[in-house]
Amino acid sequence: MMLLVTGASGFIGARLCQAWCGLGAQVVGTYLSAPTSVPTGVEQVELDVRDTVAVANVMRRCRPDVVIHSAGLASLQACEEHPHDADACNREGSANVASAAREVGARTIYISTDLVFDGGRGWYRDTEVPRPICCYGIAKHEGEKAILAQCPNACILRLSWVYGTSINGRMSATEILVHALRRGSRVELFTDEYRTPLLVDDVVAVVEVVIYCVGKLAIGILDVFEKKTKTTPQNTLTNCRRRFAAFKKEDTP
Repeated sequence: MMLLVTGASGFIGARLCQAWCGLGAQVVGTYLSAPTSVPTGVEQVELDVRDTVAVANVMRRCRPDVVIHSAGLASLQACEEHPHDADACNREGSANVASAAREVGARTIYISTDLVFDGGRGWYRDTEVPRPICCYGIAKHEGEKAILAQCPNACILRLSWVYGTSINGRMSATEILVHALRRGSRVELFTDEYRTPLLVDDVVAVVEVVIYCVGKLAIGILDVFEKKTKTTPQNTLTNCRRRFAAFKKEDTP
């Protein structure tokens, strides 16, 4: 199996590259400005997803079976300060990736966010209408629509606040938080939100289930979060498999 992971230099993208390389798949990972620390065997390619021609060329050269699109502008502050960039990266970039994936017949998974909802209550269902209120959420929702317009059989994974250990040479947000607390530093966080943190290992596990669902990519929108106080990859795998009654994992990638 050939996989193309956009945003391989990011927190989630790097972990996806690591996991699928370990499963024996051929993996190509893209980055915007600098290569990242990924396992030997992962081909790294510089790519700006906002560049329609460049995206198409990379897709035609790699001809992946599956595209995991995790690239985008993820900083909430940067999106608020630069809404045009948020739209260009998260909507236009997604449209470019989806169009190129459709051209080569690749199946598509889009890494989205629970911030497509307004947070007025919680425990949103996959079928509920998004109502984003921040620039990041708005741009990601537009990215979802762009993906589905080009690839109706795509799978949208709306992730909650993802935490865990980074392998890309930069500390994750939670690692920065832990280090600050260990130093005795004051840390400022939100006080008006209830979040359901999701372990990055669980994200990797869910993507594996989605790809191997009945030997084909699962389609539709899936909100992924952890209700339990203590999260484990096995818990999330079990919950995700229950969502797909006909789950069957192939023997080899």
